[in-house]
Amino acid sequence: MQLKNLHLINFKNHSSRKLSFPTAKMLIVGKNGVGKTNLLDAIYFASLTKSAFHADKQIVKTNENFCRIEAKFEIEDDWKHLVITYSPQEKKNFVVNGYTYETLAEYIGQFPVVLVAPNDTDLIREGSEERRRFFDTLLCQIDKIYLQKLSLYNKILKQRNSLLQQFKERKKADYTLIEVYDEQILPLMRYISRKRKYIVERLLPTATHYYKMIAADAEQIHLSYDSEVLDDDFEKKFKESFTKDCLFERTTMGIHKDDYSFILQENSLKKFGSQGQQKSFLVALKLATFKALEIALQKKPILLLDDILDKLDHQRSQLLLKMVAEEEFGQVIVTEANQERVALINQDKKWWIQEITNA
Repeated sequence: MQLKNLHLINFKNHSSRKLSFPTAKMLIVGKNGVGKTNLLDAIYFASLTKSAFHADKQIVKTNENFCRIEAKFEIEDDWKHLVITYSPQEKKNFVVNGYTYETLAEYIGQFPVVLVAPNDTDLIREGSEERRRFFDTLLCQIDKIYLQKLSLYNKILKQRNSLLQQFKERKKADYTLIEVYDEQILPLMRYISRKRKYIVERLLPTATHYYKMIAADAEQIHLSYDSEVLDDDFEKKFKESFTKDCLFERTTMGIHKDDYSFILQENSLKKFGSQGQQKSFLVALKLATFKALEIALQKKPILLLDDILDKLDHQRSQLLLKMVAEEEFGQVIVTEANQERVALINQDKKWWIQEITNA
């Protein structure tokens, strides 16, 4: 799969921007602030129906009331013409070759992408919600049933929490009412936790492989999934937590409490990893998701690399560039502002360089 053309109207800082992608290896260069990252985010939005960085309302250019993304993809000699429109007053519209998708769930997975960006370090530094969102985004692209069950879980969880708040207001709790939600939510928890455990086990060998390539086989990494839902006595404990749930007016146990551990040399990557080690880990993890998507969807995602060499020493930079320049990653789009790094990236003369200025 390759993106061939992109046309943006009122997307973030781009009033109108047209780009062609004549080769599989594209290097977008320009000064800071001209909108290089926003171009990648537009491609990400076209894939996942949301921005990688901002809420929907923030993707519309200031003082405008709508935005539009138009793109053409070539997939095995077949052309896909995509038109996306969004206004804060209306729902998002996704049209492919004239067909309008009724639901975003039906659309997701058509044009897979993997984005590596500087804010990926939030996966390490921030709370568990960031890590759950990352793995859920991957699972939702490759498993429609997972997407449906996760959406249903979030809906029932919201309803259950609302009922707990009503108990507080009425000063009277009724377990028979909450049981109706528990009968629905417990099977969903079991399904989701099994899928989350599975994807971690699937990603770990590939992520380890790529980390060793970037770090020249210098360090060992590990990735694990932590969930109380996997405990044999979880259902019993969940039901016993009803009194505590009433006290806190929210569901205190469940998959919304899950977390993932990132380990380097048997130590916490967050506490003991250098910036270069953290960046290497995140790149390796993202490349592993690339492979998982490729296998599940039977098409190569587009690999988007924003400021990819930041925080990496010269050796790791060289090893990473050698990897991404190989054909196994298909279409790769890189953004860079630093001219020395531009020269380093294009040292093999395989990259099509597109310079952009202010929109």
